[in-house]
Amino acid sequence: MNIKRILLIEDDRRWIAKLTAILKKRDVYVSTATTISSAEDNFLNENAFDMVIIDGCIESNTLDSLPLINKLRNEYYYTGLIVATSSDKRNIHPMLNAGCNEGIQKFEIVEYLNKLEYT
Repeated sequence: MNIKRILLIEDDRRWIAKLTAILKKRDVYVSTATTISSAEDNFLNENAFDMVIIDGCIESNTLDSLPLINKLRNEYYYTGLIVATSSDKRNIHPMLNAGCNEGIQKFEIVEYLNKLEYT
């Protein structure tokens, strides 16, 4: 899979800066969202993403991303890659059950992104 456009849903600005810098070096377009509503708006307005990277806890310290993952899959019929990230590995399994293709602990995401194919 060649990755050209990514929706990054993450509330920590340090992670946003780090991941965006890595992806832009590979000429990947990155749309970022720090809230659930802005993520949904970006998805609907730009709906041409090869991948969605979504943090488990977006607006709180609880796993609040599950409804959005379900919505992307079941209401918007997104068939692309959704990658779950979380600092807490216990959040990964519920995110996979909600519709994510892959789950990665946050400290492993840089290594994961470095292994992908980009155009």
